[in-house]
Amino acid sequence: MKKLFILILLFVNTLIANETKIELTTTYDEFQDVTWIEPNFDNYEGYPIIYAYIGYQNEEYWLRLVAQYKSSDWIFFEQLILLHNGIRKVIKFNYSQKTSKVVSGGIYEAIDIQVDADLLEYLEDYSLSTNSKLRFYGDKYYADRDIGEFELQALQVVINKYKELKK
Repeated sequence: MKKLFILILLFVNTLIANETKIELTTTYDEFQDVTWIEPNFDNYEGYPIIYAYIGYQNEEYWLRLVAQYKSSDWIFFEQLILLHNGIRKVIKFNYSQKTSKVVSGGIYEAIDIQVDADLLEYLEDYSLSTNSKLRFYGDKYYADRDIGEFELQALQVVINKYKELKK
């Protein structure tokens, strides 16, 4: 039954979601017995600054949010500040859960956080805005990024899929 469900998810999620051109990819991790549903960024130029993905295990679904910073200079960001239409959302997290490393061509910092009901509500509006921004905020430095239409559409598609699965 579980394998049938996963096969159905694989089929459905490889279809083009909504009318956007954002495809969702479903993968199954047999070692952790977890199914992951995430946007396919293969045709995206560059890297997504922000995106969401869904986890599924034992008939439980959860939503996660990833924010990635790549540059030649460290920010050592300690929080994220989302902004759309003048509405701010500060996201604090456990700094030890952040990834920081040197990569080819510069540095990479990222955080992967659980999305609660409050953040989900904010992200729904954020993904629909035409003026969404993200600030990687550190003690001494910060970097601002405009969120592109493709990333916002991917966020919408994942949120819609998550809400559909939670019904």
